[in-house]
Amino acid sequence: MKNKNLQSTRKQIDAKLVKIKRLGAMAQRPSKGWIYVIRTSLGLNVRQFAELMGVDKSRISRMEKDEIRGSLTIHSLRHAAQILGCELVYAFVPLKNLEDVVRKRAGVVVQQQHDRSSHTMALEGQELDQQQKKSFFKAEIEQLCRETPKYLWERS
Repeated sequence: MKNKNLQSTRKQIDAKLVKIKRLGAMAQRPSKGWIYVIRTSLGLNVRQFAELMGVDKSRISRMEKDEIRGSLTIHSLRHAAQILGCELVYAFVPLKNLEDVVRKRAGVVVQQQHDRSSHTMALEGQELDQQQKKSFFKAEIEQLCRETPKYLWERS
């Protein structure tokens, strides 16, 4: 993916994620896990579910415990969901808009760049006044968001 298109891509993803964010809040895993809750609500006991899954009964108990611990593989979750007549939905739901995350990081990078050069600029009598500094920061942040250079996420 070209860096030029990243800002546009982020905005498209942010728009799609609005709906997923709403769903994410409602789709918190039940305390006993989805496999257990769906299996028991369908009236399936461990033996019956194990037969449908093609595994031993002890595997079902492990799967249900592993789901709660967060160590069950996506493959196993997907297979269990299929047997239970469900679809596994897997998504990363950003806590903030992706564009806001990049904008915040760009602000940090611009501040670091300014901090490194401000002393030299002051010595040379080229210091920026507050209005110039504000305009400079805004323009630089916009440019970094638009271009998303590789160094944006480098540790400094």
